[in-house]
Amino acid sequence: MKAIFAKLKDFPGKAGKFILKYSKYFFPAIALVVAAVIVLIALDQRQKSIQREKDQEALAKAQIEEQEKQEFESKEVPLEETANEKLKEFLDIYYLCLSNGDEEKLRSLCDSIEESEVLRLCEQSN
Repeated sequence: MKAIFAKLKDFPGKAGKFILKYSKYFFPAIALVVAAVIVLIALDQRQKSIQREKDQEALAKAQIEEQEKQEFESKEVPLEETANEKLKEFLDIYYLCLSNGDEEKLRSLCDSIEESEVLRLCEQSN
């Protein structure tokens, strides 16, 4: 047992001498391993940042789509009857004139109606 401990006790000195003797091989190898580890860590961080950006873009896109969906959802509003009786009568007469093609009545109802508009409305009624 003492012989084993004696050899282990002397091991760091022998290993150090071995490393110094072959330092022209060890130091470049160590530098290469360190550089490889640094490159691997950098590539991993890059992948993580790209994935984070994709996740953020997907989240932002989902939020925008949700907002658009909420904006475009229409609530059904029940139709109300016209509260103004004069307006209701006017619209009834106007649409009756349109369906019958009554030019004189249309001109009397509308102050600034053009001739081309009257002709077009009469043609539509036919």
